[in-house]
Amino acid sequence: MREKGKVVEVGEQVVKINIEPGDACKKCPAAELCHPAGDLRIVEAKSSLKLDVGDEVVIEVSPRSGLTAMFLLFGIPVIMALIGIFIGNSLNDLYTVIFGLVGFGLGLIFAKIINNAAAKKQKLLPRVVCRLSGETEVEPESS
Repeated sequence: MREKGKVVEVGEQVVKINIEPGDACKKCPAAELCHPAGDLRIVEAKSSLKLDVGDEVVIEVSPRSGLTAMFLLFGIPVIMALIGIFIGNSLNDLYTVIFGLVGFGLGLIFAKIINNAAAKKQKLLPRVVCRLSGETEVEPESS
């Protein structure tokens, strides 16, 4: 998935980009989850290009990174909650609820730990594909 945005902060290998929601975002029923603050979305992206604040760029999120992020956000907590429910179910109804909530909480903690580790390694970050100059693309990044 590719999206356009404007560079708002430049670091050594990572830039912060204000992403303009595309047509797919506007039609998506989960749009409120991705950007609850409305149309303003600041995203960190890897870049090997020399960029300046105000440059318009195209970023790309690999499908694998997107699926991994969705699994971290939703999958791990739900799986841990189900494990908690399964364990609690062998005892009684009160323990089913308690263990399910504890499992969900632990799943959120595990997801946060894994996300922090991935963020340090910059594994799940989108990458800047190119800088836009008017309507023409310049300086494509080699893969």
